[in-house]
Amino acid sequence: MFEACTSLEEIIGIENWDVSNASYYAFSETFHCCYKLKELNLSSWKTEKADNYARMFAECRSLIELDLSGLTLKDPLFNDWSQAANPTSNLGLKNLKKLDLSNLKITGSTSLTLDVSNCLKLEELNLSGSSYTNFTLPATGSLKFLD
Repeated sequence: MFEACTSLEEIIGIENWDVSNASYYAFSETFHCCYKLKELNLSSWKTEKADNYARMFAECRSLIELDLSGLTLKDPLFNDWSQAANPTSNLGLKNLKKLDLSNLKITGSTSLTLDVSNCLKLEELNLSGSSYTNFTLPATGSLKFLD
């Protein structure tokens, strides 16, 4: 959708978009290479019909704040690379400071590990009520708030 919009800094009103009918590859590489995008709030998106979120936020080098609270996904978004995606693993999210995954539900999985070890500037991580049962944090000690 916005793949390779390298100068895109802001998407006004994206949190209000109706994406409820988007299916399968609809979210794969959606924001890939949006180098200047600083924050995204997708908390009101209805993504239950989609199956693929691969590299959705890959190379979003300037992304500081990401809100995915309340989403329901069929596959883990931040899990194993062979699964849906792992946008935090060597994919350029090293400047992410705030990640909200509260009440994020992942259907069909019972034990999930969130790997944000490469989000070296991560200060706030909210996992309250989410489907993630384990997590790998950055070794930098930058994390100030974990819920």
